[in-house]
Amino acid sequence: MTNRFVSAAALAALLISVPAAAQQEAAPLTGKRWTADVRGFNIVLLVGDMQGTSAAVDDLPQGARRALNDMKEFLPYKNYRVVDSQWTSCCTDSPTIHLSGRLQGLTGDPSGSDTNLVQRPYMFSAYVSGRNDRLQVNFSLHEESSVLVSKGAGTVDTTGRGRSVINSSFAMEIGETVVVGTSRLGGGKALIALITAARKTTGSRD
Repeated sequence: MTNRFVSAAALAALLISVPAAAQQEAAPLTGKRWTADVRGFNIVLLVGDMQGTSAAVDDLPQGARRALNDMKEFLPYKNYRVVDSQWTSCCTDSPTIHLSGRLQGLTGDPSGSDTNLVQRPYMFSAYVSGRNDRLQVNFSLHEESSVLVSKGAGTVDTTGRGRSVINSSFAMEIGETVVVGTSRLGGGKALIALITAARKTTGSRD
């Protein structure tokens, strides 16, 4: 399994380096071709901290640990803590699939010179399609917000999408773990999202 970090600059450089003709000739994979090899997707939310000493994350899937280790030069955080994760089995034979769900995360609450971390629910959405034996992913992470909706003589409190904290489009291979992006929380901490496209094997799912 390979791992990497997607940044806007790196993605732009990758697209520029591919000849236009090659991009035009890239034929989408049918649902049968790529979904048959994917067992599911794992979305993980971490909190990275610049303070303290480096420490292993015992409850993090092996692929995610390798991805973070490979990104030491780009991620300034010394230690990581898993906040929440969601496993989604996959897939239908549609050329494009939509993954969505709710994750419990954290947000920064400034208090004087310090930043306190408080729990905050998030909603994620990912559209995945196949192209030239690679997966094209559009991923977004939003804060969950409460919305009052009029209903009859009263109002109903429903959930909706709030502020976007991570929004990224990238290509990945089946079996790969990608560090999708980060969102600063303050106090040298950041919320980090990872996604793994697990290949159908008889081994572990990471």
